[in-house]
Formats: sequence, C-alpha cells, structure tokens
Amino acid sequence: MISQRPVPGKKLRSGANLNVSKGKKEAASALAAGKSGESPPPCGPDSTLRPSILKAQSELDFGRAVATHPLRVTFGFSPAANGSSPVVDEDTPLKISAPSGVRIARGEDWYQRLITAPKAGSVPLALSWVQGISNQCSATGDVFLRLAEPKPPLVKFRLLPLGAIEMRIERVRGGDASPLRVIVRGAGPGTLEPPKRGKAVLDASVPMGEPQSERSIRRGSHAVRASLSGYAGDYELDLQPETRSANGPSGKVTDFAFAAGLFQSGRRVAWVSTGVHCHVPLLRYGYLKCFFRGLRKDH
Repeated sequence: MISQRPVPGKKLRSGANLNVSKGKKEAASALAAGKSGESPPPCGPDSTLRPSILKAQSELDFGRAVATHPLRVTFGFSPAANGSSPVVDEDTPLKISAPSGVRIARGEDWYQRLITAPKAGSVPLALSWVQGISNQCSATGDVFLRLAEPKPPLVKFRLLPLGAIEMRIERVRGGDASPLRVIVRGAGPGTLEPPKRGKAVLDASVPMGEPQSERSIRRGSHAVRASLSGYAGDYELDLQPETRSANGPSGKVTDFAFAAGLFQSGRRVAWVSTGVHCHVPLLRYGYLKCFFRGLRKDH
C-alpha cells in the first residue's frame, strides 16, 4: 500500500475541505451583498402581486378623496397573474413616487400613506416593494388615485352702517383646502371709483386646511380699514371706510372707495367693490351719515 507523504511546508486539502472553503466564501459573499443594500432580483411578470388602493379618505372631512385635502390612503395587494400570493416583506420599505407637486408622508403602518395632491383627476402612483420569504424578489406596480374637484368657500356678505361690509368665509365639506389669498385696496378720500390695481392695503394668505391658532391681521390706509381674523377654514373680513377723516363741520362731504378679492387655487372665488359717500348733516347736532355708491359683489 502506497501512502501519500506530506511535503514539508505544504498542507494537503481533501475534496471535502475544498467544498467547505468554497461554501464559506459564497456565504461571505452573500452576506456582503446583503450589507451593501443590493436589491433582490426582479419578480417575473406572472408572479408579481398586483397593487391596489383599498381606501382613500379625507383627513379634514373624513369623506371622499378631494384634491388639496390630506388623504389617508391604504394600499393592498391582489394575487399574482399565476394565482400565487407571496407575502410582502414589511421589513423593506414600501416606496411610492408621484408627479411633481404631490406630497407623500408616512401613515400609521406599512400599508398607509398621507397624500396631498393640488389638482383633481387621476394621480398616477408608482409602487415598489419586496415580496417572498426564502426566494425574495423586487416588484413594481402602478395605481391611480382618483380625486374629486374641491368646492369653493362659502362667502356671505353683510352690509353695515357707515359703509362697512362684513364678509364671512367658510370652507364647506369637500371644500378647497389650499391657502386663501385676500387682497384689499382703497382709494380716497375724494373718489367713488373703486381701485382695480395699485398697492394693496392688505395682501395676505391664510390656511384653509388643518385648524391652527387664530389669525388676526389688521391693516389701514387713508381710505379703508381692513381686519381679517379667524381659524383655518373659518374667517371674517371686515371692511370699514376711514370715517374718522369724514367727521367735521356741518355740511362736510367725503367720498371713499375700496375693493376686496378672494383668490384660491389660482382663481378668484369672491369679490366686492363699492364707493362710500359720507356727509355731515346741516343740523347743529347732526351725526355722520354714509351711503354705498355703485356697490357690486360676486361669489
């Protein structure tokens, strides 16, 4: 029997030892690939789960999905085309991409997101996830989030003594939740022609979505005083001619003019314009009287 004599300074490897060493190298390579964040291979078209939107609800009204509202959207997955239903890997994030202008935030769990879109219609959402347990693969799919057109705010006018106007502004159910811009301009004293352009007495944007702390903005000029106050979705705009300058001796006459416009989502939703004629009666103990001239409003 011939025995294999080891060569000094050199170790012999058996076939088994070679296989063990090779296996260790492959495991180490796989571990390194996992640490490097490499994605699993793509799923086949017939084995990819089919994503869908199970529910989309407004966080403001708890009703249907409306543009400009923050929506709580819940996603689900239907069986693949081949009938298989592999589990999704919830340890790997569900990635969602959307068109520019659409905001996406995390929800309460892996399947939920808070999504806000500025315009009505069908919003395409691209999803990517990892499915399977032992044989994982990366999958992608598209869904469409359908949004209704938001309603304009409800605006009520109230005419007050001395040429004052009160405007109540309220976001209705399903109403536009984008910021509301309020612009007030004044002219005078000395004219009954409402201004259509020029420097604004008040130009401010206020939220119409989630309730926030009370807002109170006051501005004034030689022609008009404007006061905007309230909470998100419920405001009051008060317009008052600067009548302090109209007081004086009997027979004094003073004219003012002002205009106010409300704008939301790129369109005008309400406006009012008027001239105000004030005079002090000739009676010795007369008091100031003011009347609207050319009052126009639309909402």
